[in-house]
Amino acid sequence: ALGITASFPVYRSKWGDVGTLVRRFIGCNRKVRSVPAKPDSAAYRDLAYFLTYMSNGLPIAGPGARS
Repeated sequence: ALGITASFPVYRSKWGDVGTLVRRFIGCNRKVRSVPAKPDSAAYRDLAYFLTYMSNGLPIAGPGARS
């Protein structure tokens, strides 16, 4: 997942809209049948911070599109 934060926000055809990294976290939680936290929770904030910190120095991809 190193560098994943560099490609968000991203358009996903499944969503039909541009989505944030937190929206992706929520989707991942649901796929493994976990109860997702609230979008503004400390857990998602801390996870996004960690992934962003680990991706420092990597090139930014900017908004993209995924299926």
